Amino acid sequence: SASLFIPESKRDKIDFFDPKNYVLYENASKIVVKIVDILFNGFDLNIDLISINIPFDVDINAGYKITKPIKMPYGKLFNNKNGVFIHENPVWALKDIEEGTDIKALMQGYVSITPINLDLVDKRKINEVDRIFRSRW
Repeated sequence: SASLFIPESKRDKIDFFDPKNYVLYENASKIVVKIVDILFNGFDLNIDLISINIPFDVDINAGYKITKPIKMPYGKLFNNKNGVFIHENPVWALKDIEEGTDIKALMQGYVSITPINLDLVDKRKINEVDRIFRSRW
């Protein structure tokens, strides 16, 4: 998602996987080290996963926001172009983005830190689903 906020003039001209361009990740790597230091020193909230998004043009002094994931349909990520499947970032209308989401934080120039719990069971529906299956199984 962070690549959406790299100016198109830069994004289209940079090979992000070329080792000579690794210097582009220097600030992001310093921010990640800062976050890891916080997480591994006295942090025990029983969180399964932390999603971190870092804007392209920030440094170690960038602010952060604790966010929630944005709920937007991603569309089709892999598209067939002349018999070859290629990855394409979806086109999003980046307006009216909800405050408190990861994308809004990135748009505002903040590092987005999203605590995620991987228990995806819909506890509100588990009994109802069980009842339906019992009646039809």
